[in-house]
Amino acid sequence: EEAAPALRPVRYQKVSRGPLSLERSLAGVVRAGVESRLSFRVAGSIRAVDVKVGDSVRRGQVLARLDPTDFELQLEESKAAMAHAQSNMRQAVADCDVVHVHEPLMPMTSTVALGAGRPCVATFHSAVAPWTAKLYHGLEAVGSRLLRDAALTAVSPMAMAALPDAWAPVTIIPNGIDVASFHVEMRRVPGRIVMVGRDEPRKGIDVMLDALPAIRQACPGAELHVIGTERPSIDGAVFHGRVGDGEKREILASSQIFVAPHLGGESFGIVLAEAMAAGCAVVASDLAAFRAVGGAAARYFGVSDAAALAVEVGRLLTDPPAIEQLVEASAERVEQFDWSVVLGRYRSLYERVASIGNAPGSVPFRAPEGE
Repeated sequence: EEAAPALRPVRYQKVSRGPLSLERSLAGVVRAGVESRLSFRVAGSIRAVDVKVGDSVRRGQVLARLDPTDFELQLEESKAAMAHAQSNMRQAVADCDVVHVHEPLMPMTSTVALGAGRPCVATFHSAVAPWTAKLYHGLEAVGSRLLRDAALTAVSPMAMAALPDAWAPVTIIPNGIDVASFHVEMRRVPGRIVMVGRDEPRKGIDVMLDALPAIRQACPGAELHVIGTERPSIDGAVFHGRVGDGEKREILASSQIFVAPHLGGESFGIVLAEAMAAGCAVVASDLAAFRAVGGAAARYFGVSDAAALAVEVGRLLTDPPAIEQLVEASAERVEQFDWSVVLGRYRSLYERVASIGNAPGSVPFRAPEGE
């Protein structure tokens, strides 16, 4: 008979689903990964701190506040100074027959003068940017109230273009120059080219410099003189920097050709008028502001097109009769910009505005909308 197998003890454990946790206790310090040192943009006494170390904060939350007392006092002082200045402005124009306001929507001085209760002429000068034109239209109703009693003028169609139709009518009276003061007795230097402009991109100085080598190739004796810009002189170009009116007139009078290579942002080509008065043949960027001044008495090229500029100047330098034709046409055309003509037009407008504004029972020069 076989022996029974020996019994061996077995260890077992029942497995079931249940939570599993493991705890650890560690010592340490919790710190922010990024720390920012904060301060007020202005000096002052701290009135309150609204958070404590360790608090969670969100974007835009006020953390601390300064005592506003000093700032409130400064604000009241500024208001008092502004009221005093406005009072002085009203007193200054109180006995004027006509007040002429330039850039009438400029805050403070212009708006106070418009509201002083005197007959007004308001002149717009600038060729405004597209965003400014949108602002004008957004302020159409406000502008209509401010300008309702004023006769409006603009120095050019470009200066008038951004104004809302509700502000019409607008009379165009150009800027003026003293034409005779540019008649300076100077020897006209063959091949001398001149331009006037500050050293900023929209004045197009680099376009002129890009065109210069081709111009000098067509006319080896050509030399450029730049007024208003300070740069080291280079071969074929002299930079005069800022000069007085007398020296500017002499340089213009000694030059054959005036170039205006501007890229835009011009409301009136006063530099063209001065060059025409000085007896230069004018070559200019094809900008509406320049055509309004130069008309058929100037030559034009595509904006920023240095090659086209070089062609126009080169043709003139090699064709003296063409230069003479432009100079003669310019001498006739520029007379409309002489102060004797421009001031005559303003005087007529002043007289009309004064007579309407001062007449017994007079009505506003510009009738309110809806009347």
